[in-house]
Amino acid sequence: MVFVTSVSTPQWSEGLAQFDDEELLAMMQGTNEASAALKTTIYKDSESIPDQLRALYDSREPLGTNIELWNLMNAVCTTITADSDAPRDDCRKEAILHLTGKPVFELLSDIVVSGELFEEWPGWIRCDSCEMVHAIYLGATSERVCQAPHMLRSSLLDLLESVTELTQIQSGNSPEYARLCFLSWYYDVDGVDPEYSRGVDHMFNTAVDILAAAPSADGRKENITTFTQTHVQVDYNHTQICRRLHATMIHSKTLNRHSCRLPDLITHLLPMTTGSFSLIIETGLLQAMFNCLDLPFDEKKILPDMSPTHLGYSLLSRVCLKGIATVTNALVTFDELPFNHGAKVAMEECDLPSILSQIIRFSIFYSSSPGHEQETLRQALAISDTITLLSSSATIDKKSTIHSVFQRSLAREWYPVLMLLRKSKDPVICGFHVLVSWEKLGIAMGLAENAERKRFEKRTGRCCSLLVCRFYTAEPPSAPRTCAGCGEVQYHSKPCQAEDWKYGGHKARCKRIK
Repeated sequence: MVFVTSVSTPQWSEGLAQFDDEELLAMMQGTNEASAALKTTIYKDSESIPDQLRALYDSREPLGTNIELWNLMNAVCTTITADSDAPRDDCRKEAILHLTGKPVFELLSDIVVSGELFEEWPGWIRCDSCEMVHAIYLGATSERVCQAPHMLRSSLLDLLESVTELTQIQSGNSPEYARLCFLSWYYDVDGVDPEYSRGVDHMFNTAVDILAAAPSADGRKENITTFTQTHVQVDYNHTQICRRLHATMIHSKTLNRHSCRLPDLITHLLPMTTGSFSLIIETGLLQAMFNCLDLPFDEKKILPDMSPTHLGYSLLSRVCLKGIATVTNALVTFDELPFNHGAKVAMEECDLPSILSQIIRFSIFYSSSPGHEQETLRQALAISDTITLLSSSATIDKKSTIHSVFQRSLAREWYPVLMLLRKSKDPVICGFHVLVSWEKLGIAMGLAENAERKRFEKRTGRCCSLLVCRFYTAEPPSAPRTCAGCGEVQYHSKPCQAEDWKYGGHKARCKRIK
């Protein structure tokens, strides 16, 4: 296999210098006319078109006109993109199937990898609007040099987006398509055009979706694991992959199923090596912090009999833990590296003890947690045990700022959660040995039960009575309101009271109910 290297700096002036503005415009218009005339031939001989394209490409003249090649390429792209959403008869369906198969995607991948996507003259750009052609190409050569690469890459992106919903793509039978999407994402020049970058990120996520859904039991389909192990980790620069993941997370700016999955992709796309450690930890922390910022959610589905508050925070905490787990796992793997490399951000910005406490309280409060909720609890315990391990060794200096920050935050959460765990009879809580893990964490961080009990009792009457409220363990910014029915509990807000009434059993206990 040939190792994929970064493409060279675009060299357009030589190819474009062969034509003046009018000649270039006439040629582009002529290419469109020729492409339109070729559409009938493409439908009729669609099975042989990929071989014709390959033969023309292999015999092309570098930076030459290559009119026949680009006419046919134009026609293929126009046929696919123009007809992808239109009703098709059997002839058209068969043509689209041939034009979106392995040979065409491999050809386009060869163009991307070779660097010709950036170096070749823009002969195959689809120019459906003459006004657009005039605006871009009727100017100085320097302006054409600046605009042409973007036009070419946008055309490829249009092609990729147009075939996304085709059956042979969605079925996972086209790993070549996934590779082409990955190449477009990998070679994106970050910051040149934010809208284009987001489009490339979308195609990358689409490819991952297709690979993630593809089964591998029959040995014929390529899933995300086989794709990364046999292709990505072998052919691509690991540091560049991590940089692209970093940029993709910055572009996302929202919590959705794609941004939540990025920490998982790190483990697939980037092997744990000392050389990539700093980027791994930075990416993991960035992911964790995104989720700690309480960004808007894309997911709208609410499970039956499941509180929206529960579902929203569960998603937030689960993906946050994945980012933090990336950091802690790296710290354990490379124990010779200083803990301070990323721990300060995890402790201060993400308030890790608060997240761990909240996940445990959610698990206690909402009974019959579904499987993915149990997985969230499992992740929280794994991180808790890792921190206990690191704190019990010389990794965390007991006199360090990081130790004091974590200890101070944990002290607020530890005792009230400890009491809840001792009372809980939930089979998941008992089966996961949550109480043992939580006790060990507090002891490792130097907390004493009697001292923490006294501190909690001093503030308990000023905290929210809802078990899952973030102010259950800490005083809210304003005094809570006492329940008018029983006068025995107090709440930080009306939503907290409603949540406790419906899910916490207060309705059955309140003296107002006769």
